[in-house]
Amino acid sequence: MNRIDDVRGDRYAATPNVFFERGTLERYLAQYMPSDQASQVAAAIAQIPVGTVTPRETFYPVDVLLVRSQGGRYTLWGVDLRIETALTSWLSLSGSYSWVSRDSIAGRPVVGLVVLNVPKSKRWVRLAFRDDAAGVTSALQARAVSSFPIASGVYRGRLDSYTIVDGGGSYRLARNLLLSLEAQNLLGRRHQEFIGAPALGRLVVSRLRVEFKCARAPAVTVSLVLVNVAVFVVMVASGVGF
Repeated sequence: MNRIDDVRGDRYAATPNVFFERGTLERYLAQYMPSDQASQVAAAIAQIPVGTVTPRETFYPVDVLLVRSQGGRYTLWGVDLRIETALTSWLSLSGSYSWVSRDSIAGRPVVGLVVLNVPKSKRWVRLAFRDDAAGVTSALQARAVSSFPIASGVYRGRLDSYTIVDGGGSYRLARNLLLSLEAQNLLGRRHQEFIGAPALGRLVVSRLRVEFKCARAPAVTVSLVLVNVAVFVVMVASGVGF
């Protein structure tokens, strides 16, 4: 259980902009141009800020002041579960599940709607293989996130749920030389992980790493990545998946 007091609301501008009033401006311009033209010009000018109201006490009168409303309280309930078991001497299974009672709270005093920007549930399951004698490791993981609302500055909306599969493995070429390959979003399922962020595709990373011990500190092992190749596919609305 988590109880939050003095909840912080969303940011808002405490230094509002000043605009020309369209009707008054239109009547004024109509004295010098046709009424249709005056209406169009007034409509365009009325959208342009001509000034900003700022407190007299501020040392920075030309800056826009963003503040947060604050007040009210709420209580959340949540559960985090994790399990890991060895199926054999070289195969293991693990998983995790997280749940929270609410992803948004409506009707809070002063602040109104509070959006937590977190999903109500997320989970993952992982199957891993390891053979130390052969120098081989591999793993396959599936993770899922439920749909949830987001309100962060200008980024607002509801994020769709998504489920993706990751995979990877490594092979020890020599005692101090390791080759690894990792793929996130293995199936290339296009998805967003935050409102305003681009849709993500597949990320593939390959590494060649050498390990050596320091002569003056035998207990210390230094790892040096010789080759690090990444292929990252970001898919926009009109993009093609990789």
